[in-house]
Amino acid sequence: MSGANAQFYNERHVFAESEFTMNSHALMLMAIPALVALAGGLLAAVWAPSHQTRSMIQHFAAGVVLAALAVELLPEIAREHPEPWHVLAAFAAGSLFM
Repeated sequence: MSGANAQFYNERHVFAESEFTMNSHALMLMAIPALVALAGGLLAAVWAPSHQTRSMIQHFAAGVVLAALAVELLPEIAREHPEPWHVLAAFAAGSLFM
């Protein structure tokens, strides 16, 4: 099975051979987080932020995590539990003690 008609089987999906090729758009999308991580490492090596700046950055990161949790996971969790107040109470308690 070689050539353009070759297919690879996965448990969830049958992949055509063309789905495995890497294009420049995919490489650019993968390069963004790699470059940001590299820039963050270089910045951390040369800059020592003040206590207040570090605190603001950590609070911003915690807000991003809470927003991602609220958007991505909470709707799925709410479908599993019949009472929505259980989910809201757990999310509020977790946010409070974070």
